[in-house]
Amino acid sequence: PFLAVIGISLYKDWGTATAGFVGVDNYRQIFQSGEFLQSVGITLWYAAGTIPVTIALALIFAVILRRNLRGGALYRVIYFLPYITSTVAAAAVWRWIFHVDDRGLANTLLGMLGWGPLRFTEESRGVFELLFGHSLPLLGAGPSLALVCVMIFSVWQTFGFYVIIFSAGLGQIPREVYEAASLDGAGRVRTFLSITVPLMRPILGFVLVIATMGAFQTFNQIYIMAPSERLGTARNVTMYIVTQFWDFGRLGRAAAAA
Repeated sequence: PFLAVIGISLYKDWGTATAGFVGVDNYRQIFQSGEFLQSVGITLWYAAGTIPVTIALALIFAVILRRNLRGGALYRVIYFLPYITSTVAAAAVWRWIFHVDDRGLANTLLGMLGWGPLRFTEESRGVFELLFGHSLPLLGAGPSLALVCVMIFSVWQTFGFYVIIFSAGLGQIPREVYEAASLDGAGRVRTFLSITVPLMRPILGFVLVIATMGAFQTFNQIYIMAPSERLGTARNVTMYIVTQFWDFGRLGRAAAAA
């Protein structure tokens, strides 16, 4: 399949009667248009905004659940439920939460606080521009509010899966190591940074890989939550590929982008 995609990317109108070999012309066109590079930037913002937060939250909650809390097994099930819930169904609920008028839960809460409604999943302006009134040096306007809404949903949905993985990894660390650190006077923060994190490094590496893969393959969340923005400031690489293939029938250009 990988070699087939490369072959398709060298043709114009592949699969039709007007198909013709164009070499690297499809690659030249996606870089010259600027839309592809914009989608790459959006994908990088999405990865930077979801991967560190998801991993950090999952590790913290996994450590807390290791403290023999009453009902710890129930908490693990609760955290894991969003991950096994249909992404389309869950994204539809979150789209209602971030509805652009006061029918949405988020805007209802903002109204109770005396703040005006936000457009959330239809807002194309960057969050830095919204917060500070201008772009920041090097970072620019930041990811759009529509993309941030998708990020929040993604963190909520996936971090429970990593809680389970981290919990399994923490179970392999001998308790004697923590007991020795306690006798040496190490506090909780020092124990976490000097024992838990180093010994969890292989698990962290594995989680980082699969989290990165998931971030670059994101599709359903954006397609459902930000329908008006999936062609703009929330269109990641996957959405760009699908748009070129499905909406415009440019199979060669879609294959080049892939």
